[in-house]
Amino acid sequence: LDGPAATLSTAAGAERPGAPALAWDGDALVVVFAQRPSARAPYALSMLRWSAGAPGAPATIATGPASAFAPSIDVARGAFALAWMEGDERAGSIRVGASSASLEAAAASAIAVSARGTDARDPEVALGPHGAWLAWTERPLRGDGGPRNTRARIASLRCE
Repeated sequence: LDGPAATLSTAAGAERPGAPALAWDGDALVVVFAQRPSARAPYALSMLRWSAGAPGAPATIATGPASAFAPSIDVARGAFALAWMEGDERAGSIRVGASSASLEAAAASAIAVSARGTDARDPEVALGPHGAWLAWTERPLRGDGGPRNTRARIASLRCE
């Protein structure tokens, strides 16, 4: 490490912050992570910009009332892409959005991409010259204890 590790600013009393996602936007490092105010509250995505060697204050990204976590972000050539998982430990779905305005605008334009009746996990997003690409895993929900074959999926999304 190039110096001591820093602690991300989280809301006062925040419960179990989730794994952060990182991307550079010019000279600022953008950090998105999930956090919740209590064990019973849904997770929400928070974003902060780290520039000039210091983090800014975290701001909540509006993603709706469902628990939002496991973010993936990319910022490139004036475009922003954000993907995340919605749901809980039993079943999740993947949402993704892309925008030329901001990560908040990407979240506001997000669509669900995982198939109904599946448990979708692990989104990863990357911006290319013609839009965003998203990869994730999903497996059928089964209540009978039978095999659940996991599939890796990939899709593209136009950046508006």
